[in-house]
Amino acid sequence: MLLKIYRIIRIKITKADSRGLIKVFRKTLSKIVIPAYYLDHLLSSKKSAFKLSFSQEQALSIFCLVHHSVDGILDDYDKSTLSKMKSLGFITILITNSLQVDSYCADKIVPKGNFGRDMSSLRDLARSFSGSNCEKFELFFMNNSIVWDLQRLETEITRLRHLPTGRLVFPTSSKYPYIHVQPYFIYLGLEGTAISRFADSFDWIRNWHLKRSIIYFGEYRMLKMLTEKGWPSTIMAPYDDVVQSENIFRLSKGEPLLKSNSIFYNPTQHMWRALPSFGIWAVKKSLVASNPAGVENQPESIGVALETLNRIHTRSQK
Repeated sequence: MLLKIYRIIRIKITKADSRGLIKVFRKTLSKIVIPAYYLDHLLSSKKSAFKLSFSQEQALSIFCLVHHSVDGILDDYDKSTLSKMKSLGFITILITNSLQVDSYCADKIVPKGNFGRDMSSLRDLARSFSGSNCEKFELFFMNNSIVWDLQRLETEITRLRHLPTGRLVFPTSSKYPYIHVQPYFIYLGLEGTAISRFADSFDWIRNWHLKRSIIYFGEYRMLKMLTEKGWPSTIMAPYDDVVQSENIFRLSKGEPLLKSNSIFYNPTQHMWRALPSFGIWAVKKSLVASNPAGVENQPESIGVALETLNRIHTRSQK
C-alpha cells in the first residue's frame, strides 16, 4: 500500500516540478519505505538461477533479451527484435516469465521467476563464460522495456562494433538522486583474457525481489561497482547533453524549455525525442502505456512514437 501511494505521489510531484513542501513530503515518505528495500537486500541471495553452455567457438556474438510482462505474453515488438538480432549474426537468448513461447523465437529460452531476475540474469549470463576458451566476445544485453526502430538498430550495432573493445556501453544516465546509468541495454565487446574477468564482474548482484531494491542496490550502484572492478564505460547520451539537445528542439517548436540545472528529468521520458541524436532510436513502452513522469508530449502509441522520431531527426539532418 505504501509503495502504491509513493508511486502516485511521485507522478504528482513530477508534474508540480518537485518544489517546496511536496518535496519534503516525498523525502519523508521515501525514508519510511526504504527499510523494506534494505531488508530485501539482506534476505536476497546471489545464487544462480541458470548457467548456459555455448559451443567452443573462437568468436561469439550474444544477444540477450530479458522479458517481463504482467500478462506473460511476448509481444510482436519483442519477437521482431529477436528475429532482427539473429539476422545480424547474434546467438539469441530469451529470458522470460512467459509460459508459452515458441521455440523458434530464440536460440536459447530460459524461464525466469520474479521481476528481480532482470539484473541477476546479467550476472548469471556472465558467470556462464567462466572458463571460456572464446577469444572474441560480443554481448548486447537488453530488457523489453524499450522498442527499437529495427533498421536504425542495425546501423547502431554496426557503429558499436567499431568501438574499442573492453568498454561497457550504456544508453543514458540520470542525476536523481545522484549520477547513475540507466542499464535498459548494455553493449560490450571483449577479446582475450578480459572475457574470463567479465565472468565474475557482476557477482555483487543479488536476486532482489522488489523493483525498487533493484534500482537502489543495482542500477544506482552499477557504474560505481564496475568502475571499481576496472571496467571503463561510455554513456551514449549523457544527461546534460540530452537536456541541451531537447531544449534545442523545444526552442524550435516554441515549447517551454527544460531547466538546465534540474536533476529530476528522466531522459527516456522527458527527453525521449532527443535520444536519436545520440544513436538511441528507441522508445520506452512505459511512456506510451502509463506515462509515469507525466510528460505533456506523450505519444499515443509505439508506432506513432517511432514515426515521430524519424520525422524529427530525418528533417534535422537535411
